[in-house]
Amino acid sequence: MKKTDIKKSSLKNKNNKWMIITLVMVILVPVAIIIFVDFKNHGTEPIKTVNKNLSDVSAVNIEKVNTETDENLPVKKSPVSLDQAKTVTVAELDFSAWNNSCDPILVVINKDNPISADYKLDIIDYKNVKINSVVQEDLNNIISAAQKIGLNVYPSSGYRSVERQTMLFNNKVLRCKKQGYTNTTEAEIKAATEVARPWTSEHHSGLAIDFNGVRDDFYTTKEYAWLIKNASDYGFILRYPKNKINITGVIFEPWHFRYVGKSVAKEISESGLCLEEYVKSKCIPN
Repeated sequence: MKKTDIKKSSLKNKNNKWMIITLVMVILVPVAIIIFVDFKNHGTEPIKTVNKNLSDVSAVNIEKVNTETDENLPVKKSPVSLDQAKTVTVAELDFSAWNNSCDPILVVINKDNPISADYKLDIIDYKNVKINSVVQEDLNNIISAAQKIGLNVYPSSGYRSVERQTMLFNNKVLRCKKQGYTNTTEAEIKAATEVARPWTSEHHSGLAIDFNGVRDDFYTTKEYAWLIKNASDYGFILRYPKNKINITGVIFEPWHFRYVGKSVAKEISESGLCLEEYVKSKCIPN
């Protein structure tokens, strides 16, 4: 073979090689770009989703801070009207004399009877919830009893400081104003039907326990049905029944139970009275 032919053949091979490389590049580069873009989009999507979820969680946490308890409070199906809030009867009694002399677990705390600054507290941690130490044994027993029959009963809120209650109440007043209660007095009256004013919340005593979160539909659960039937055996009563709104001045709270001791809890449960009525009829002379 002539040298010229060899050179031509070599040149032809080189040209073919570059053609192949060019063809491969033409095919692979767009594919690589597509893969890269797709990877980038899918790679950042979970982050965006996570960020959105974190944003949602933050919003829920803010809502938690703005509600009566540490749980997110849904819209109430049967809220207390302003007229109902203004017509509270028995709760307007002065229980101060009673509160100064009664067993500390029977103290009456409501909108007209704030807890005394001298009320003695022994607050402890129980399952990540702060409670009054006198509640511990019976709270543990009621939870254990429910678990034995396959029910999940747990405390989600207990003791709450006056400072925290102040924040909760003020935030609720602001929301009421946004809902149309532009008069500050009326906004506070309305707010107090769902969030107690500072010093007037039972949670200040550590004797109030919110079970299973703040759920408006908790009354539809097996746990609620069991608590209504058995809570008094362990010293607890449903503190704010649906049929006592005009007495307690507080909305129906199926999650909110109050420790009063076994004997009193039994009497209250069997009588159908709320705490204000019970103390008035049994313990305060006419």
